[in-house]
Amino acid sequence: MRRSRVVEVRRLQAALAERERTLGADHPRTVRSRIELAGAYRSTPEYDDPGHAVWEDAAIGELAKAAESRARTLGPEHPDTLTVREELALVRWGAEGDREPRLIAELESIAAARARILGEAHPDTLETLSRLEFWSSPGPVRSALRKRILRGWREAAAGPDDIGTLRARARLAALHQRFGDEGAARALFGQVAAACERIVADRARDLGPVHPDTVAAREEHARYVRWLAGPDEERHRKRGIAGDLERLLGPDDPRTLRALIRLAAETPPDEGLLARAHAVLGRDDEDVALLRAYLVVAYAVRGREDEALALVARYPVAADDDVLDQPVRPF
Repeated sequence: MRRSRVVEVRRLQAALAERERTLGADHPRTVRSRIELAGAYRSTPEYDDPGHAVWEDAAIGELAKAAESRARTLGPEHPDTLTVREELALVRWGAEGDREPRLIAELESIAAARARILGEAHPDTLETLSRLEFWSSPGPVRSALRKRILRGWREAAAGPDDIGTLRARARLAALHQRFGDEGAARALFGQVAAACERIVADRARDLGPVHPDTVAAREEHARYVRWLAGPDEERHRKRGIAGDLERLLGPDDPRTLRALIRLAAETPPDEGLLARAHAVLGRDDEDVALLRAYLVVAYAVRGREDEALALVARYPVAADDDVLDQPVRPF
């Protein structure tokens, strides 16, 4: 268990108590604090920590109070209420086994309300339907849900060539693939990749090749190309992005280092990159900790445990002194 996470829980507990005292239990800021605290409860213990269930129960308690408060003030079918209800259902029953009847009944209720209020093609409606399809038993009900989901995403993906529409098309393509229609998936990914390439060209012309918006579009394009040409082509394009950043901004620019770290997730990293990132970004940076973890694993799987231990000593990160010896309870 991380000391920093426990400190954050205590901060959120104090903030919630203060807002309840000064604003009341149903004030929107109080409810937001309650939902934030529930999220902190869930993320504080590691998966194998003793007492993990106690933290999960604490999160469920806060989410239940938040759902009740929003239902009182906004109504049981307000979009904000439905969001909390859905999160509560997934936390409360999602871990109890496939096709938990109470979870399915609640998702059905939430999906019906979202469709009435937001429409069949709204992303929130479609996300709820996708969760319902996942938890449903194979058969006619699941087949009908799949058709409904595909129809909704098709409508959402019918707009102009912007990043939001392309993501809807990519989601539609991924669903076709998951549902077994490889031909439709590949055709859609081809459309998405071609449109994204046009967006990249426009941004590079107007903003330059290493503007953050251009780089973001280039990285998104690389992910779409992966579906068509495979992971090697995606890595090739990401190396091109990192190379442009290095050439135009320098090897020690933070944006260059972060691009190289993202690339290191799929290619063998080197200690020279870690040395530069540690010096520039600092021991508290999460990307530095992630890169060190890549290297430690790479050494360990090759039987070079002594070098892995030396690497940890040479490049300390904040997480090294963030582990509590004894488990802590939420209250």
